[in-house]
Amino acid sequence: DTVKYRLPAYCKMYAAFERGVRRVSEQIKIGGPALAYQNEFLGGWLDYVRENNLKLDFISVHNYGTSPKHLNEGTKPISVQNNLDNHQSRVDTISAHGFGDIPLLVDEWGFATSGFFNREECPALMGRETELFSAYFAKLIQRFAYSDFKIDMLMICLSGQHEMVTDFSGFRNFFTLNFIAKPIYNAHILASKLGEYLLTADCGENVFVLPTKDKNGNYAVMISYSSEHFEKDIPEITEEVTFAEDIADKTVTVYCIDKNNTNPYRLWERAGKQEMTEDMLKALREEGKLKPMKTQNGDDPLVLSLTPNCTYLITVTE
Repeated sequence: DTVKYRLPAYCKMYAAFERGVRRVSEQIKIGGPALAYQNEFLGGWLDYVRENNLKLDFISVHNYGTSPKHLNEGTKPISVQNNLDNHQSRVDTISAHGFGDIPLLVDEWGFATSGFFNREECPALMGRETELFSAYFAKLIQRFAYSDFKIDMLMICLSGQHEMVTDFSGFRNFFTLNFIAKPIYNAHILASKLGEYLLTADCGENVFVLPTKDKNGNYAVMISYSSEHFEKDIPEITEEVTFAEDIADKTVTVYCIDKNNTNPYRLWERAGKQEMTEDMLKALREEGKLKPMKTQNGDDPLVLSLTPNCTYLITVTE
């Protein structure tokens, strides 16, 4: 029983840890509990921290949308809304126990738990190899940004890589066995290009736009296109991107992750899933390198082809 047995043991351990760290320095930031599941455990631990006046600089939790079991059963399909609901329940518990002003870290996230599970245990986990996971990430941070959620850091767990015996196996990691970059890795690179200031945008159904600007006036806009459950049940559409500000004298650069771009697994599929020769590995590694799809002048029309689960990043610079 997690609450009956593990909670007292964890509280005792945290108290000893807190005493040890504070003997070294009061400046070191400490926190926990890197919780995966029960809010009852979280609430009990927070009560213990408050009642014993322990140092707590941040609270860390996990946030996974579903599980291989639910995916196999079809009872809880892939959906960003699952993560949002999980996060809200964490925030509610933290606030109810008097710690609503403490920084909150999501130190693990994903569309499904069990990074050490692969396609053999759950075929749907192949989404970790494809454009699905990058679109999920882009939609997740867009929804977090506009839902006014309390969250100070979003981190990813990459467990599973130690079990790989083939390149595209559905484990939760950035690279395959032979160091081929996956779309989710490049999605994180795209996100790192976003600016400090969040803007607003008008967008169509199933289109999720995260427009930002930096202190130098450069734009970086992340766009993803997906249905509720990231299935291929929406049509390919064409959209023109326009900016409220005149960008005629600036340079527009477009990056893309979709079924045909920055997507080693899909390239391998199109090649008939050939044997991993040195030539094939070279081609797949090259496909996994993020590079601009196109660069154009700011006064040229910017038209994007949106396919299911695509992710774009547009930068506008001097």
